[in-house]
Amino acid sequence: LGGNSTGITSITNTLNIIGQAVNFNAGIVNLNGTGAFRSTMVVNGATVNTVSATANNINFNEIVNLQVLSGTLNVRQLNGLRIGNQFGTNSAAGAINATALQSGGIINFTNSASFTLGNNATAAAFTDTFALSAGLFDSSTSTGTISIGAGATGGGISSFNFSGGILLWRGTISGSQGAGAQQSFVWTGGTLAVGTYTANLTSTQGQAVSGSTNTLTNAGGTLSPGYINTGGRTAITGNYSVTSATASYAVELGSATAASAFQSGAGSYDNTIATGTVALGGTLNVSLINGFIPAAQTFTILTGSSITGAFSNVSGGKVTLAGGATFDVINSGTTITLSNYTPVGGGSTYASWKTTNGTT
Repeated sequence: LGGNSTGITSITNTLNIIGQAVNFNAGIVNLNGTGAFRSTMVVNGATVNTVSATANNINFNEIVNLQVLSGTLNVRQLNGLRIGNQFGTNSAAGAINATALQSGGIINFTNSASFTLGNNATAAAFTDTFALSAGLFDSSTSTGTISIGAGATGGGISSFNFSGGILLWRGTISGSQGAGAQQSFVWTGGTLAVGTYTANLTSTQGQAVSGSTNTLTNAGGTLSPGYINTGGRTAITGNYSVTSATASYAVELGSATAASAFQSGAGSYDNTIATGTVALGGTLNVSLINGFIPAAQTFTILTGSSITGAFSNVSGGKVTLAGGATFDVINSGTTITLSNYTPVGGGSTYASWKTTNGTT
């Protein structure tokens, strides 16, 4: 669908796609009718819009295979996007093994639309996976949730594999499935900016565990509260563990006020709060935004019930910013703070910075 780069296709009647692959390869496609996708959807160059924000819009709740290669998929309807089967054996498709991948382009969620990965079929041992390797998976303007697992008791396996790209999610990421099922969030690359991560999944990095893992494991990605050019806060319900030297923690400072929401604006600074333990590793990357030059201020950038380990690029208790300025990095055992900002040329105050740079 979408025959050329400038064409617009609008579907306002019932559209049911069952068992057939649909390719959106160019132009703009507006889906404003009713019906359901129970098949393969490929977005490769087109912009696909679910125009209506109602639950009666075309249903993306039973997609068997989704591929976003380039272009944009805008998800607005209240049912959101599900990889797997919402209705179990009561639907035409039944419980299914479903797969999805994003290797480019944008998947954008608005109007509280959520993303669900998994079947809703009791006692169905099916596997549902989503692989994000490039592109933008964006819910920065929506309060929807990412639910890994569908909520029904059974032997299903739901796995969100995050190896590249940007996962920007204002709401909550969590596991959601009954006894006997497994869910995993496998994070080996890419940038994660999330409002709340609830570490209640039942497998870690793809390996089943007994009970809940209680841990968000960073095996090579970048944790970036709020993403870029804004202060942001990430809340982790559970533990946070860094297991790879290639992982990083990106912190932006736009003022001396800690961000209190997913994105609090440029006049605040990034921070992460974990209710459980924190095991450090990888690198700490600190940058200044909003024209902010620190004075004699302290910034609490990470909090946990206990904090162990260290950042590999903190030497002599200091981290160096691009351009050569430094901060002292202090681990109190429960917090990581930055203090004693020292600009290039020495001095720890704004007055020293002005003198060094020849300004008054």
